[in-house]
Amino acid sequence: MPIVFVANTGEDTVSVICPKDMREIHKYHLNSGISPVGPRRIAEEGGTLYIAASFANALLKMSTSGNGGAEAVSIGKYPTGVCLHGKYAYVSCGESDSVWRVRKDNLAPAGCFPGGAFPNSIEICGKRGLLTADVVSAEVILLHPEKGEALLHIKTGGPAYFAACHPVDGTIFCSRQCGFDNEQGCVSVYTGNGRHLTTLRAGVMPGPIRFFEGGKKAAVSDTGGKGVFILNCENMEIEAHTEFDGMIDDIIVIHEEGMILAANMEEGVVEAVDFSGKKAGRAAVGREPRGLALKQAQLLI
Repeated sequence: MPIVFVANTGEDTVSVICPKDMREIHKYHLNSGISPVGPRRIAEEGGTLYIAASFANALLKMSTSGNGGAEAVSIGKYPTGVCLHGKYAYVSCGESDSVWRVRKDNLAPAGCFPGGAFPNSIEICGKRGLLTADVVSAEVILLHPEKGEALLHIKTGGPAYFAACHPVDGTIFCSRQCGFDNEQGCVSVYTGNGRHLTTLRAGVMPGPIRFFEGGKKAAVSDTGGKGVFILNCENMEIEAHTEFDGMIDDIIVIHEEGMILAANMEEGVVEAVDFSGKKAGRAAVGREPRGLALKQAQLLI
């Protein structure tokens, strides 16, 4: 049975929800000796959570078999994203314009790399490296995971919020504003070497992009538009747009259940829609849910 972890930024907790019947089944109260924590993004591996704590300027490590006790290591200012690759956790730190590499086993910092100007997200890009989406410099950067050097810069033309590699063809998708003085959202697609392919106007301040159906489709968080839209990646058309009553931050796809979950940070709930965009329930969690993580064993393309 899939399990989803929810980072509740506004109350320093992590909820556990069962997506099958959309209910909260447990809640961890984070205890790391730091307050406030501000958990924003979350990643899970082997029963351990790695939490980017925006208010604490730290990365937290917590066992899901415990009661919320967590280890913490200080990193850059305002952590905005976290991903796991090999022996390390990588954390984008927006206000210090950096990406931190931290050992997963003992939380020892193992490198601090330039991450552009306000990296808002960090994701694994297959075997190529790490992708950051940078708000202030309006670019996507591909970083070498060991050396930390920039392998590719893609200028996006507007504040970039999220970047992800297509799981099949390696193209790079970026959600962004269409311009610096325009709240209209865009999703742009680039080749693996950064050449622009197409741009679709979509939503308001779009956020995380999650692929499903073997990369044929993607779910995109429409943060400013308070919704989620389903994107056909083959013809770059929006197939569905589902609106809610609050701003949506992170989203995840549960492939075996045919569901997309969305963190409604204004209403304190996690929303569910099916792959056609039809609403499929909601689960009450904590204040300001922002980050979602699916149990690692369930992450399938």
